[in-house]
Formats: sequence, C-alpha cells, structure tokens
Amino acid sequence: MRRVFLLVLVFFTLTTAFAVLESDPSCILDRLLAVLNPSASPAAPAASGREAAPSSPSGRLTLATWNIRRFSSRSRDDAELARICDVLERYDLIAVQELLDADALRRCAAELARRGKPFSFLVSDPVGRGVKERYGFLYRSDLLSASRPRLYPDTMDRFIREPYYADFRCGDFDFTLITVHIIYKSKRAPEREMELDALASAFEYVQKRNGPENDVILTGDFNEEPGSPRFARLTGIDSLVMLVRGVKTTISDSSTYDQIVFQERYTAHEFTGRWGVFRFDEEMYGDEDRKASLQVSDHRPVWAVFRTDAGDDDEN
Repeated sequence: MRRVFLLVLVFFTLTTAFAVLESDPSCILDRLLAVLNPSASPAAPAASGREAAPSSPSGRLTLATWNIRRFSSRSRDDAELARICDVLERYDLIAVQELLDADALRRCAAELARRGKPFSFLVSDPVGRGVKERYGFLYRSDLLSASRPRLYPDTMDRFIREPYYADFRCGDFDFTLITVHIIYKSKRAPEREMELDALASAFEYVQKRNGPENDVILTGDFNEEPGSPRFARLTGIDSLVMLVRGVKTTISDSSTYDQIVFQERYTAHEFTGRWGVFRFDEEMYGDEDRKASLQVSDHRPVWAVFRTDAGDDDEN
C-alpha cells in the first residue's frame, strides 16, 4: 500500500512539474524534492512563472531584462502604464529595450513610488539609424547604487544600436550590466549577423575596462535563438553562459530572443540558479495576445536571482 501511495505521489509531482516547466525551468527539482521530503529546505525558495520571480529577500537581487514594445510616455495611458508597472515592481533592477523617451521611465518611477517602492532610472542617449531608440535601467534606489552609465564606443560601426552599460552595487555584489537590442530586419540580414558577431567584442571590451571587477552581465533582445551559430564568437568566451533556453520569450510563443549572459568563472559565486520567464500575457490577458502586445509588450521579461551577501569574490 505504501508503495502504491508513493507511486501516485511521484506521478502527481511530475505532472505538476511539467505544467510549470516552461514558466520557470529552474524550479522543478526544488518542487520535486519538497513533495518527496517536506523537511528538506532547498537552497532558494521555489517560484512559478505565475509569481514572475521570487520576492527579493535580504541578500538577494532579482534582475530582469524586458523589451517593452515601442515604449514612450505618449504610447501608454495611465491604465496601461499601471499594467506595465504591475510587472516591473516584481524586480529590483530592469534593463529596458525599445524605450523611446525618458518620460516613460519617469512616469514608471513615479507610479512605483506611489506603491511604496523607490525606483531611480538611467536612460541612454538616442541610438540607431533612422528611427531612434534608447535604453534604460530602472532600479530600486533603496537596494542598489549606480554609476558611470555610457554607450559602447563602436568605433568600427558594427552596431545599428550600440550597447549601453553601467556599474551597479547591491550589498557585496558589484557588477557591470550591459543591455542591447539587436536589429532584426530579416533572418539573413547582414547587419544582424554583424551585430551578433560584434557582441563578443563589446562584452570583452567591458570586461577588460573593468580592471579587477570581473562580474559582467549582458542582457537584452538578441533577435536570435540561443543555439544559433551566429553566437559562435560570444559563446567562445571562456565559461560564458546563455541562461535562457527551452522557453519562449515572445507572447506569440514563437521565439527565445531575450537573454541573460554571464561568465560562470566569475559570476557563479553570486548566481543562485534561479531564473525564469514571466508569462504576464497569460496571467493578465488570457488569450488576448493583441491586447497584451498593444497595452504592454510583445515580449516577456526574463529574470534571474543573484546573491548579494556572499562577499566580493573580485577581492579574493
């Protein structure tokens, strides 16, 4: 009888696990262990895609990257901006792509402050040829400090929209965050291939410029699947990890374009192993993809959790 009970329990657990796999691939083992051994304590609390990310306890930083479709102050009314803030408030630091003006983030920071969460932001100069975009970093000012924001000096003119980066510190964890929005045009566009190849140069430039600081995190909308051979130079960097695989980051469920990248040899000390993709469209809009795209975005935020209480490994 006990054996039958255990088999039923395992079957139920695996069924539940597969149901949440696409939302938060990193949480399956924790959930399985929790059911089979309730007294065990996983290293990090489980989170489902419905929760978007675990709330950041003391000693943890939840970082996200999000392409917010054509995001300007004029493109969203107050109700739509509040929906966007319903997503943003779940994270401590968000790299934003497809930003069109600084006022959009200023309104977000004001709305989040009304909710009792102090946020500051950094916004890049306009980048691009023809239609201009900006990048932004929105961050909890009570948890993080930020400094030295700047655009990558693209002296060879290989990027349509050159990457943007800044230095951050949260507790013991100091790092440089880069964000980029790779051009799409078409699958065979030479500009896109050139940009993807140049990502390695941008990453290595920031890494070398940092001196003794080795934690560099690259985020953004890469407009390319993670297994693409076009990432050969980037993935050839020592111990580099492209975190997001096996889950779709667009609300059409067609692509895995949004990404978080770092070197394990430097940042594994802080990375908790927790990451996910928040399917806000399903939670907020059900099957109304067009409405979700127009009011919020056609991309889903990608998030990862890092330790901020593990000491500064760059000083070792």
